[in-house]
Amino acid sequence: MKKKNRRLENVIYEFKHNKQAIFAAVYLCVIICVSIFVVFVNVDPDAIDVTHKLEYPSGSHWFGTDEMGRDYFIRVLYGGRVSLLVGVLAMVWPGLEASLSSPFAESLREEERFMR
Repeated sequence: MKKKNRRLENVIYEFKHNKQAIFAAVYLCVIICVSIFVVFVNVDPDAIDVTHKLEYPSGSHWFGTDEMGRDYFIRVLYGGRVSLLVGVLAMVWPGLEASLSSPFAESLREEERFMR
């Protein structure tokens, strides 16, 4: 007989009944997917178009353009990839470092115990 994980069941139950949590999770998934898949769009974020410089937000440029006519929206999406990479590395690196250094630290503790 498989043991039930009550804590996980409680978390899932609370998550399903919290509309703000569901909205936040869906929003984060959309942002992550858009930032990852922006690579497949054939738009250069550094493309200069001086005929469209300093335009207000419109249907063709959702966030408007800068002094050189570059689209802010595409630049934000490309910048999102860098932010996601930094966030993931900041989360993974300490765990990786701890897992690699823990055997060394354990061997030092055993050596110290042996020398007493």
